[in-house]
Amino acid sequence: MGWKSSILWVWSRMREQLIFFPWHERKEAARMRFDISSPEILHENSIEIMRAGDKYRQAYGAAFEYRLEKFVPELTVPALITAGVSDPLSKCLEELTPSDSVSIETSNTHEEALEKSKGILLKHPAEASPSLQSPIINNGKFTKSIFHSTQGDIKIEKNFDTNNNPLFCLHSAGGSSKTIKFLTESIDKKIDICSIDLPGHGESDKKLIETNCVKTHTDIISQIIEHESFNELMIMAFQTSCASALDAAKNIAVDMKKIILIEPWILGDQEVSDYIDNGIPLIKPDWSGGHLQSYWHMVRDSRLFWPWYNRTISGIIEGTPDLEEKQLDIEVTELIRSEGYWQQTIKDQLTYPTKNCLLEIDYPILILSRESHPLKNTYVEIGKNLKNATYLSLENNPETWGLTVTKCIL
Repeated sequence: MGWKSSILWVWSRMREQLIFFPWHERKEAARMRFDISSPEILHENSIEIMRAGDKYRQAYGAAFEYRLEKFVPELTVPALITAGVSDPLSKCLEELTPSDSVSIETSNTHEEALEKSKGILLKHPAEASPSLQSPIINNGKFTKSIFHSTQGDIKIEKNFDTNNNPLFCLHSAGGSSKTIKFLTESIDKKIDICSIDLPGHGESDKKLIETNCVKTHTDIISQIIEHESFNELMIMAFQTSCASALDAAKNIAVDMKKIILIEPWILGDQEVSDYIDNGIPLIKPDWSGGHLQSYWHMVRDSRLFWPWYNRTISGIIEGTPDLEEKQLDIEVTELIRSEGYWQQTIKDQLTYPTKNCLLEIDYPILILSRESHPLKNTYVEIGKNLKNATYLSLENNPETWGLTVTKCIL
């Protein structure tokens, strides 16, 4: 099943489970009496399925294979098992045998079931809060953690435990650390890497405190550097977030060994204005799920046209397009997850004075892009005119980029 077909399947799946139980049994006996959820709720549920991908089957399989009727009679802790009468699984309560500590009862409504559940939790509070352990990091293998910045919680992925002055990675607006994993995981494991989800993206906080996203990013990077005790580092950024990388290099009191910019968006004033007017649409959930196709076409067209909305002959990107479905799948999902944030992030990064900032930075700057990139001539010119800047071309196949970056670092 292609990705375009799969997002339509996911949306239909979320609707069908409110109409039939089981959702695939489209018979009168399986018909339920539920309102179809609002587009916003269907949207949230669809995103979670998209995030899980095919692995959602594992959770469903575990739930269906586990025999609750065998486990419940052995329970010795206080427990309540309940369901509203409208829940299609409420009839299964009759098959369960309670133990001395277990109460099994139906509830008139879903809300009543929630209130009963809340009641038993309040009646049996935990004796103490669980102690949180720091993640164990195996060098060379990426491990996730959450950093509590003053701007909200930020997800970090790193492949080292001790302070080794790493390559600090920033994904582009609308992405996450997952969208650049094709590169970070292919770089030589001898290179320590710290990759974050920008605020409003991925698994980081969806609550921006500052309206200036570039300033916010610099503040967060500074806090992480201080917390991790990095004395020096290299920074690598993609596309729009190259602006954030340059601002960080300009304003953070740490030695930047090298700045790697991958296909930075260095545009003229008119190009920036045009992109803000046409390239960052507000896409709202639609009852039919059609908005998911809008996201899909945006991502796919960005590989075919420049800018993505210029779907004319003049906008064609030459060369063999990179339309690998797994990567498109990841990018579409992460773009949708950052809704409400990627638009403002892109706007702030595009309006940042990137060209001027390049002139003010003394650190070595390496610009990488594919030969077919529409901004290649701009990159070549910068490489010729700035003493501290170098331009290198990348192969069209992103699977080779890790080797190129590795050679530039080691």
